[in-house]
Amino acid sequence: MVWSKLRSHLREFISPTVRKRIDFHLIKYRKLGDATNEFIVTIDGDKVFSASYSRHNIATYIKTRRTGLLAHGDGPEPNEVEKSLTQREIHAPQDITSSIRTYVDLDPQLALSSSDPILKALAMIDKRVGKRTLKTIELADDEHSLVRTLYSLRMECLDKHIE
Repeated sequence: MVWSKLRSHLREFISPTVRKRIDFHLIKYRKLGDATNEFIVTIDGDKVFSASYSRHNIATYIKTRRTGLLAHGDGPEPNEVEKSLTQREIHAPQDITSSIRTYVDLDPQLALSSSDPILKALAMIDKRVGKRTLKTIELADDEHSLVRTLYSLRMECLDKHIE
């Protein structure tokens, strides 16, 4: 699925009041090759999250050189290098778009309990997740910044009785 169609599907799931404030951008710089170079999330026009291809590759290279671990695992589960980068909030844009593709076909209740921070963050702004469910969520101290940011945005809309 091309990015514009995927983005449209994603926006259909976003709560109407939050939808006006949030946007997703997938940027490809022509001079840097065919790969997607950056994925950005903005709220009210301000960048709140970025996933950079070059930053991810550099961090992967450094981590594999220091630890001697392989950068890519054999199965669908992320390996130690990817888990470490995710904890440090370093993501590849391709991983983000892959998570969005997964989210479009996923029940938001499953996404809320997912170990993938992108799925969990998207569930925070999903219109199918109700007010009571949101109010019962307790975020861990080490929760991903995107999850915290989108949760705060949604709760701000709830507090203003906008939804």
